[in-house]
Amino acid sequence: MYSNYEPYYQVLENYTRFDYLSADDSTKAQMIDQVFNIYRSVNEYPIPKFTDEEAVQEVIKCYNKEIDTSKDFMSLKFNQGSGLCRHIFPNLRDTVQAGDPRTLNAKFFDDHMLKRAIEFCLKFKTSKCPVKPSGIKDGLEMLGGGVATNFKPMSAKWVYDKYCPQDATVYDFSSRFGGRILGAASSTKVSRYIGTDPNTVTFNNQKKLKAVIQSALPDFKIGLHNLPSEEATLPTGLIDLAFSSPPYFDLEVYTEEATQSVVKFPKYLDWLEGYVRPTLTNIHNSLKSNGLLALNIADYNFKSRTVYMVDDWIRIANDVGFNLIDTVPMRIQTRRGVGHGPNTKEKQEGIYIFNPMTKDA
Repeated sequence: MYSNYEPYYQVLENYTRFDYLSADDSTKAQMIDQVFNIYRSVNEYPIPKFTDEEAVQEVIKCYNKEIDTSKDFMSLKFNQGSGLCRHIFPNLRDTVQAGDPRTLNAKFFDDHMLKRAIEFCLKFKTSKCPVKPSGIKDGLEMLGGGVATNFKPMSAKWVYDKYCPQDATVYDFSSRFGGRILGAASSTKVSRYIGTDPNTVTFNNQKKLKAVIQSALPDFKIGLHNLPSEEATLPTGLIDLAFSSPPYFDLEVYTEEATQSVVKFPKYLDWLEGYVRPTLTNIHNSLKSNGLLALNIADYNFKSRTVYMVDDWIRIANDVGFNLIDTVPMRIQTRRGVGHGPNTKEKQEGIYIFNPMTKDA
């Protein structure tokens, strides 16, 4: 899977945690330098690679993966499909989080940071081969700096399987790095996915994922739109479930394009009224009378302030005509900048489920 590193697997297997911890400081430094030289010789971020056929087979595996929706969402441990999304969306690793320029790509191509990741793996990873590509990938993610996340396809499949009727049309108003696209295609409940995203690079990568999915599942319908959700109007009564993880205002910067919500509305209150409210209004208009909205949102810390975003989304959703009916709890530490601290109000994160309370049956 890590095809360009495979010629070095046998050498990398010789570097073990036991040998490192048993060595003197000079030998430890030599081990780090030797591993570093291997990674610099390839000089490619260590993520799984897929051939066209392997990509199609991965989609089929996602479709065949059984998800038990009676089990708690947070108990899900399935990573099926996540590697394929990382392969197709390399720009995920260029996302700036919490204003920190140390993106995943920046860390890998910085010699000092890469050596720190190697040292971390040799010190702390208990796997048999701690400095193989999968280990180094984990080490880079554990270092300080921005770590952009993608919604896991199998977690998205859980949401679609639980909240969609059969033959559902779903809408993803911040479709981003493919997790919900693949999750929808993997669900036997969903027959049509519609997604919007204003990021041009991301949109082009979404088209690549669409081609792979439709090679594997030719009957599944995918409609992709390169525009902001506050400008996206869909036919009335089309959507069974609108589900997304929308931008966290200024916590993550995906691009500097003028269409990005935080670029258009750099002040938080303007962002709420210019991005959140019209997005929710458009969704409300497009939902069927028995349709649902699922929002994955969280409060977060950034620049010495706490943004209690959950309450603002719920308030505006209520203004627009939604009623909160269910909450799927999530672990609060799923994103950098999201967590507990000495605040007067406890932070929240979850998937918040709404119905359109003013819709005529």
